[in-house]
Amino acid sequence: LEKEIARSNDDIMHQTGKMILTSVIIALIFIAIASAIVLLIANKLSRPLVQLTLLAKQLAQGNFDSLEAVTSKGVNTKKMVLNADGEIGQLGHSFIEMASQIRQSQQKLEDYNRTLADKVQARTQELEQANLKLQELDQLKTNFLSTVSHELRTPLTSVLGFARIIQKKFESDLIPVLQDSGDKKIDRAVRQIVSNTAIIVEEGQRLTTLINDVLDLAKMEAGRIDWNMKPIHIEDVIERSMTATTALFENKDVQLRKEFCASVPEIEADRDRLIQVVINLISNAIKFTQHGAVTLKTQLTDQALIVSVSDSGCGIRPEDQALVFEKFKQVGDTLTDKPKGTGLGLPICKEIIEHHGGSVWVESTLGAGSTFFFSLPLPDHNSQKPNCSDHHEISFVHHLPQTALEQRLQAFTASHHDSRGHGKQILVVDDDPNIRQLLLQELGNEGYTVSGAASGLDALALMQTKIPDLVVLDVCMPHLNGFTVAAELRANPCTLSLPIVMHTVAEDKKLGKVLSIDRYLTKPVANKVLIDEIKELLLSNAANTAKHIVLCDPDANRRQRLAEQLSVTPHQLHQAGDIETCLHHCQQYPVNLVIAPALPEIESSIIKRINTASSTIHSLFLLLD
Repeated sequence: LEKEIARSNDDIMHQTGKMILTSVIIALIFIAIASAIVLLIANKLSRPLVQLTLLAKQLAQGNFDSLEAVTSKGVNTKKMVLNADGEIGQLGHSFIEMASQIRQSQQKLEDYNRTLADKVQARTQELEQANLKLQELDQLKTNFLSTVSHELRTPLTSVLGFARIIQKKFESDLIPVLQDSGDKKIDRAVRQIVSNTAIIVEEGQRLTTLINDVLDLAKMEAGRIDWNMKPIHIEDVIERSMTATTALFENKDVQLRKEFCASVPEIEADRDRLIQVVINLISNAIKFTQHGAVTLKTQLTDQALIVSVSDSGCGIRPEDQALVFEKFKQVGDTLTDKPKGTGLGLPICKEIIEHHGGSVWVESTLGAGSTFFFSLPLPDHNSQKPNCSDHHEISFVHHLPQTALEQRLQAFTASHHDSRGHGKQILVVDDDPNIRQLLLQELGNEGYTVSGAASGLDALALMQTKIPDLVVLDVCMPHLNGFTVAAELRANPCTLSLPIVMHTVAEDKKLGKVLSIDRYLTKPVANKVLIDEIKELLLSNAANTAKHIVLCDPDANRRQRLAEQLSVTPHQLHQAGDIETCLHHCQQYPVNLVIAPALPEIESSIIKRINTASSTIHSLFLLLD
């Protein structure tokens, strides 16, 4: 029985093992089949998505050719995507359609760009040809004016000469005989002939002046005029011009005055051409002045001699002031005022003065008269044509006679006292008359008292007598660029803290920071932004901000006397009796200006040592001769 039971158990275990093994094999078979089915289904679903992803990457890189064939393992992606079933197939169709539209748009854009580039190139060539044509026409115009003027001179000379002969002979030989006839008809005819011949001579002289002006302007523009440059005294030029125009004042209640400054040096100039300029300015002044005076003045600055001709006439409207130096322009109401002249006098004056390295400008108030200025550089300051590339070449060392500094300090004291209670005054310095006129109007509307200067020389000359509350300064200007003007102002104790707003196309804010420019605005800038910056500076009272000045002089008495004079400025003054003490002050404070006598040891060593020791600010130096 036990053996039978054991045998039965063995059979049972054997059958059970076989059943378990069979079950495991069957299960593995089912798992393999299910995995294969799942893999096939997943591959069918994912491969279109993968190909869509690859296609999207190709399109993102701008490869639109991938629409036609992007293969992976020899399978055509486009066909695979389009043959996908269900929602994936719809997605593939939509994507392919979108990509095709993008490609068409891209092709159209490329075609348009090619067409646009061709059009731009064609227009550029047309503009270049038109510009060359305009230059040729301008040259032809100049040659035509010159030729016609020359051809008119000969017959005009004959007409004018014979008219004068007839006038003289008629008055000397015929009038005494005809006046004794007693015939009223003959007397009336005599008066008419005298009047008519006078008109012929006057109009002939006016036509001669016009022809001479046209010839002069044509020669100057063509660079064919001869200049007789030699040392002259400006007083002789003015005296000669006043003598030549005395007859213009005989029938008018107008006085001709002169005010010359002392010790005017000789200048290098063409004497006859300057006489022509002064005569023209005097003639214009008397032409529009019925009562009062015409005054000629000379002023001397550090760099230039300035001559002005002032009148008490009708003045010039602000909108016309920018036009007076244009050729053939007659300002004012030509129907009522009927101004006489050719409109070439002032343009010729401008050409003459600019050839000498100077500039000419006008200041006028309607109904109160006009003042025409022109500047001539002194022998050591002859300037070249304006060049924006030169604005880095500025000097941080300035020389000045001590007496001139004392005069500046005295003028500063008087100016500061006189300006109390008055409105804020702004000086706009820009050689572009349109920009200048725009700022004059905009700032004037804000309630400021605004004046203008066409160059750096003019601005410095104006500030010799009156220091404004703020300066708006351009960089690229004739004769002195804006950075040089700023350096001049920062080397002057009276204008050391004068607020300066740089308004320019030149981008050099680094140099502006070195020169302590208060605001640096690059053109074009909105008018509101400029006005807001100006308001902020004026409200902050930046002009009275104390700067640090070191007065270095081994002579204690001279140093103390100059220190007392410098006390009128709002700046903090440090005194030094030797170079080491001066260096010590420069290491302790952000020194803006060092004033010292022009001694060899100062110029050879202290300047370099101070700028090396002072890392916070670049000091300027004023050396007193």
